[in-house]
Amino acid sequence: MFYNSKHKEVNLGLAANYSINNSDVVIFPCVNNQSKMIESYMINSLKEDFVQGSFGIIEPINEKCKKINPRDIDLIFIPGIVFDLHGNRIGYGKGFYDKFLKSLDCLKVGVAYQSQIVDNLNFLISDFDIKMDYIITEKGMVNCKNE
Repeated sequence: MFYNSKHKEVNLGLAANYSINNSDVVIFPCVNNQSKMIESYMINSLKEDFVQGSFGIIEPINEKCKKINPRDIDLIFIPGIVFDLHGNRIGYGKGFYDKFLKSLDCLKVGVAYQSQIVDNLNFLISDFDIKMDYIITEKGMVNCKNE
């Protein structure tokens, strides 16, 4: 599962396009405005399967794309404003990803620029927040499982 970047988040468009071209199942999130939950949709085209959605984020067209059971996701790339070396993440404060990830047993990979990585965010983290397994930056990968 990929995401469409907002503001200064890392853009994963090339990776998503590569996956589409290699016949991988490519999934993107969409916020359901009624339930305030993320839903997951399989897309076939980065050009034809999206529309301006919640919070100004480009999201899959629900009527066109196939809804996917989140439990079928094996890898999810997650954006954030800042991450720490322990896998903690600060997003935009709505808790959508944390609620979504809570019931999933998949590999959680934060995606950030190296400048978004700090040593410790424990003072800002609650029991509700879900930790990343790994964080990928332009400088390499952080294994958050081996704190």
